[in-house]
Amino acid sequence: MQGFPQRFVHHNTPRILGFVVAVPRYLLSTALKAPTLLAAVVAFYLICAVLPSGLIGDLVMIAAEAVLLRVILQVLLRDRDLILAESIKKVCQKKEAPGSVVAVLGAAHCNGVRRLLLEGLPDAVVKDTVPEAEPANAA
Repeated sequence: MQGFPQRFVHHNTPRILGFVVAVPRYLLSTALKAPTLLAAVVAFYLICAVLPSGLIGDLVMIAAEAVLLRVILQVLLRDRDLILAESIKKVCQKKEAPGSVVAVLGAAHCNGVRRLLLEGLPDAVVKDTVPEAEPANAA
């Protein structure tokens, strides 16, 4: 009988691998789109490198990393929510027959995409960054 860790890894291997690929990809794309954010992250780690070692330095670094991680994740989610909402809107506009459009989203994107679709997308959406979405034909 397999123990919990082996079963967990066996059943979630695709999710784990997806996470390992997705997070660095999103971080890299955000860094390329927002070089000032990249500069801020580099500056943060340079400042952390000169903090005194010991309990106070460790606590300051932990707090700063928590804040930085939250900011980075918020930026990534907001950007991706905008792209997803624009893609869903395009599919709805292309749709000719009455019916429903189904979008499968991760839990982290549901509230943001819903808000954008209900309140309207901002005018500053860069149209070139949103890939053309093709409706899937239900069989």
